[in-house]
Amino acid sequence: MSEKKDLSGNRWQRHVWQPHSYNKRERLKSGTFLQSFCPHCEAELTHENKLSLEVLNSAGAVGIVDLSPYLNNFSRETNIDLPDGDYMQDVFCPHCQKSLIVEGKTCEFGDSRVAGFIVGVGNMRASFFICTKVGCHWHAMAADDSSRMMLEDSDEW
Repeated sequence: MSEKKDLSGNRWQRHVWQPHSYNKRERLKSGTFLQSFCPHCEAELTHENKLSLEVLNSAGAVGIVDLSPYLNNFSRETNIDLPDGDYMQDVFCPHCQKSLIVEGKTCEFGDSRVAGFIVGVGNMRASFFICTKVGCHWHAMAADDSSRMMLEDSDEW
């Protein structure tokens, strides 16, 4: 018995899998510029290609850490001692001085606390989280925002 090929493009998948808005989310690629804002005062945290945050290190010193505003670029500059593996006691907005620590949320690579702020890409904004352990590369978006956007390095797929 010979099998006929379906040249019309109607494959069995089209009859089983229905399109869903979940599959039409904006995918944020590595290197995407993330404009960042304080969740308290809404001041912009990105200036001159740097995401600037005020931090309190484990020794009790306060300083500024400048992070790359580009997704998955983990470069940083600081004016205080922040050795890899150490923990930041707190992270603050440099404008309103309110803490950016998200109570009850921890890094998925360990038990470190996380800091959160708002990122904007185009006309969309989302809650974004980073680990407070110096050198940890974990970052994530809030679950509520994952219905509209997803990170390129997401483990969902």
